[in-house]
Amino acid sequence: MKLPKSPCMAYCLMSIHDHLKQIPAAEIEDLGWSKALELAKVARSEGRHFDCATWLHKAKERTKEELKEEVYKYFTGEDYEPYEMVYFKLFESQLPTVERALYVASRMAGTERSRGYCLELVCADFLAFDEAGAGAGRMAMSKVRVAREPAGAPQDQAEPAR
Repeated sequence: MKLPKSPCMAYCLMSIHDHLKQIPAAEIEDLGWSKALELAKVARSEGRHFDCATWLHKAKERTKEELKEEVYKYFTGEDYEPYEMVYFKLFESQLPTVERALYVASRMAGTERSRGYCLELVCADFLAFDEAGAGAGRMAMSKVRVAREPAGAPQDQAEPAR
C-alpha cells in the first residue's frame, strides 16, 4: 500500500476507513477515494442506520460529480447548483466603491448572503437602471455620488429634489 502524499489525503483515507467498515476494501478501491469520501460523509451522518447497499449502488451507477450532487441534496434537501470561481483585479481606489455596493446589496437583501449573491443584486440593479433608459451621464453621476458617500452613511435618506 502506498502512503498518501499529503496530510489532507491521509485524513480522507482515515475517514473512509473509519466510516465504511462494512464495505470490502476491494470495492472501495474500485469506487475510487473521491466517491468513497462522499459515502463516508453520509455514513458518518447516519451512523448505524446507514443504508450501505443503496448508497454503494448509487456510487457505482453515478459519476463522481453526480454522486457529489446527490450527497449535497441528501444533506440540504436542495438541488445542487454548479458554480464557478471568478476573480477580479481591483485597484485600491476602486475597492471602497465595490465594498460599499456589496454592503448596500447585503442590507437590501435583509440577510447575510454570500458576496456572490450580493454582486448579482448589484449587477441586476445596474441592468435594470440601464434598461430604464437612464443614459451614460446619469450612470456616471450615480457612480460618483456612491463613491463619495462615507462608509457609515445612512441608506434610507431621500435624494433632494432638483
